[in-house]
Amino acid sequence: MLPTERPSITLPAILGGWMEERIAVAGHAFDVLRPSQPDEFLERLEDLDRAEAEQDPYWAELWPTSSRMAAFVLGETWQRGTRALELGCGVGLVGLAGLKAGLDITFSDLHDLAVRTAVENAERNGFSSVPGRVLDWRQPDSGNWPLIFASDVLYERQLHQPLLSTLDACLSADGVCWLGDPVRSAADSFVEAATTRGYSVKILDANGRQTSDEDDRFRLLRLIRDVLPAKQDSNLAIE
Repeated sequence: MLPTERPSITLPAILGGWMEERIAVAGHAFDVLRPSQPDEFLERLEDLDRAEAEQDPYWAELWPTSSRMAAFVLGETWQRGTRALELGCGVGLVGLAGLKAGLDITFSDLHDLAVRTAVENAERNGFSSVPGRVLDWRQPDSGNWPLIFASDVLYERQLHQPLLSTLDACLSADGVCWLGDPVRSAADSFVEAATTRGYSVKILDANGRQTSDEDDRFRLLRLIRDVLPAKQDSNLAIE
């Protein structure tokens, strides 16, 4: 469906304005408000000081990986009300899928405007009072989340250790982290770093099959803490 104009009632005016687009994912439709001209955020980087520039402008784009990740979330059977944290939420499509699937989602992003946009998108899709929080991976708060989601966040190697530190701080001992990735070369370094850090990593293709094939341009990384004795590892396996 073509984008439509529907002004935000809670978000500030931005360069290029806002637009709303209906996104179809796995038989569901979501109304997503997002910046009409996300390139405006990229172009402004040259004019920002370093502190502002680190607030990643890429949140403003609706990346293809988020739709495929959202489909994975919708295709899983979850225990209703399970708490889940979306990292790097951007406009919140993956979190919206989680809400539709019955999860208790909290949106998080480094950029306050991204968090506010995701929360408004939840409201637009019938989910009231969904929490959101600004989360800096370099100084993560502690948490106890049984589920953590993120989509296309492995594009810079310098983000890998902060992301793993955030998982260390936020993922519960028996928790699972799902990372959707468009087969970026940097992701291989992340898998190695995560394994060294004490996580078991399983890589699935777009159909949910374990794979090392990179032709499909999408893969799902499932991380679990490898903290129990070897004889108990089977209890944590995700098939």
